[in-house]
Amino acid sequence: MGSPALSLCCALCQGSKHATLKQKGIAAVRPERQVISELPFVDGNGKKLGAIQFSAMEMAVVRSAGNTNAFDLADECLAEWDRLLESRGLVLPVLPA
Repeated sequence: MGSPALSLCCALCQGSKHATLKQKGIAAVRPERQVISELPFVDGNGKKLGAIQFSAMEMAVVRSAGNTNAFDLADECLAEWDRLLESRGLVLPVLPA
């Protein structure tokens, strides 16, 4: 493959296909939640009653060449597929918002 992002994605898929889980005797630690946005809801007088919080957890691909954010890798892979499809005249329609 010519794409570093797709090559890494391929390696991750192949590795996870053959992976087995083993008990390591360590306790799982709940990751901290980072709030990135909040949508408050209010009563008829404008008094805040609560909010819906949007959060994101970072997922990283750890490798010897350095860590890669998994969400950034996914974006790169999607962009690479778009380029591949476009180069072959297979442009996907854009759905209305």
